[in-house]
Amino acid sequence: MVFCSQTDNRLRHHLAEAIEHCCLYGSNRASFGDAGAVAHLVGYLKSKDQAVHRSTVNALFQLSTDVNNCIIMQSEGAVKPLIKAIGSEDEMLQEAAAGCVRNIRLMTNMASKTLAPWRRLEAKIMVTQKSAF
Repeated sequence: MVFCSQTDNRLRHHLAEAIEHCCLYGSNRASFGDAGAVAHLVGYLKSKDQAVHRSTVNALFQLSTDVNNCIIMQSEGAVKPLIKAIGSEDEMLQEAAAGCVRNIRLMTNMASKTLAPWRRLEAKIMVTQKSAF
């Protein structure tokens, strides 16, 4: 899947909307993350177009049930614009943004707890390797 850095808000809106709907089937959430869609969608949050915001936040909410997508969202800076969207007058946008922030928080915490023992083991191995040389 190739994503261009489109500036056409109508195209962005429909693309984000299509991603949102496709996330409901199979392993599409993970596939979109693997294809780089998440980072591009985070970039769409900079648009001033309300329709783009709504469809993008809805797509990110659907994608946020995958831990890897949440890690990408956090590293790409999605949390701040999502928190801003929670303050919107659009209730559907508020709900999707709040749900997305919640999922990012839960998933990234879960990932860090899961990876912590491996990181400690990796650090011990590095120390052992350094002392062996």
